[in-house]
Amino acid sequence: MKNRIYFKITLVASTMLFLGIISSFSTKEVVKTSLDYPYRYVAMIKEEELNYRPKEEVIIEEEQKEEIEEESEIEITEEKETEMKVEVKEEKEKQEQEETPKEEVLETFQGIITGYGPDCVGCSGRTASGYNVRNNIYYEDEEYGVIRIVAADRMYPFGSIVKINDCASIGEDIYAIVLDRGSAIGRDKRAQFDLLFENESVTSSFGLCNATFEIVRLGY
Repeated sequence: MKNRIYFKITLVASTMLFLGIISSFSTKEVVKTSLDYPYRYVAMIKEEELNYRPKEEVIIEEEQKEEIEEESEIEITEEKETEMKVEVKEEKEKQEQEETPKEEVLETFQGIITGYGPDCVGCSGRTASGYNVRNNIYYEDEEYGVIRIVAADRMYPFGSIVKINDCASIGEDIYAIVLDRGSAIGRDKRAQFDLLFENESVTSSFGLCNATFEIVRLGY
């Protein structure tokens, strides 16, 4: 009987001692956690302060990003527009080249070209081919478009096309159609072609002009 009582007392004492140790550890952990909490809180606040950015600063940065994106979009749009303009220009040039008649030069020679007006002595205001030039010095050809009018030798039928190059008085290379004749005009004469102007007074400054002639069509 005494042994049983002693065993119970020993068991209770051991249990109480064990619970005391556990309680001690738990209390220490709680105390430690309680003591560490203020420092952890301060550290969290400092971290938030470091990461904190005023709202205005955030808005400004977002606006700057939007401006940069808009500028990039504008640059891309401008580049695309430039590329499109270049493509359109190239396509237009290609079409013009295709539309330009592929001419065959039948004859090339150098000579002199003079000028005359529809009001010249012996002129009626109509060419030898019957074309009215009283108020018009151009002819619209189906193949060469709007071109000038010249008088030429009979060896070149009406409708023949001559390209006049390197005439300083004209200032550029031009095409002209043979629609008239002239007694002073011919391959064996002083001038090989006579270029039609608005009137005789304009031709006085034209004079005699050295040029290179290319016959690219005979007749219509």
